[in-house]
Amino acid sequence: MAALLGIASSLVIARAGPLTPLGRRAPSVLTRPGVLGVAFVLGLRGTGGIVASVLGIPRTTASFRVLNLVIYSPLCLGLVAAIVRMEERAAPV
Repeated sequence: MAALLGIASSLVIARAGPLTPLGRRAPSVLTRPGVLGVAFVLGLRGTGGIVASVLGIPRTTASFRVLNLVIYSPLCLGLVAAIVRMEERAAPV
């Protein structure tokens, strides 16, 4: 999971536009599909987490359900919003 999160954050950082050590930006043909995939997965986690917590599926502890509704799912949806905003502002490379 840590490796996947590292890859996802690297894709988003590369798409945001920092220069590579060679002084060029990463090609959008490589980064855009990856970033959209990251947003899709985070969106699924955010909405799925809210639905699952509200419906009580799967059965979890009450503390996890509260944390999921208050922190985890909103964080995922906030990250999706940030990625979408970044993608709107990203100039094609």
